[in-house]
Amino acid sequence: MAQFKIAVCGPHGSGKTTLAKTICRLAKSELPQVTWATIGDVARDCPFPIGEFTCEEAQRWILDERNRLETSSQGFLVSDGCMLNDCAYYWHWAGRLPENYNEAIKLASMFDMVIRLPADARLCTSDGVRPTSIEFLNNIDALMDRLFMPFTNIYRLPQHDLLSREVFIHDEVMTLVRNRLHN
Repeated sequence: MAQFKIAVCGPHGSGKTTLAKTICRLAKSELPQVTWATIGDVARDCPFPIGEFTCEEAQRWILDERNRLETSSQGFLVSDGCMLNDCAYYWHWAGRLPENYNEAIKLASMFDMVIRLPADARLCTSDGVRPTSIEFLNNIDALMDRLFMPFTNIYRLPQHDLLSREVFIHDEVMTLVRNRLHN
């Protein structure tokens, strides 16, 4: 069975959800024969407080849930974030990497494409839960840069520009998916 896994990563408010949905929408219209699965924003489902009132238990829950979802996914997948993305938040809040960091590295290497979006304060609006200060977003962004550094499947996109992102989806993402389908 052919498969292709894409993770859209970056701090909250960087446009991950919008880009993941755009990839799915364009992929479904251009490649109707492919069924795409999605993994959404796992932190939103956390039963513990997140954001400024988070605790280590909440961050572990997010990592465990993301691990479960990424491990069980097959076929064609678009993920809003990935376990390694969530490790940056754990690192920020706990002051150290999580115990299951090596599992996050292993899962990140299973993605065919990781699209890395930078922090963009213009997009990050307050949801009453997660911090939106540019200092916080830049810190998470820097931690993600360190975590994703060893990977070669990273596609870094500039700050929010819808047109260039749609061109990227057509030129890069769809080309790679079509190649996978024909191999």
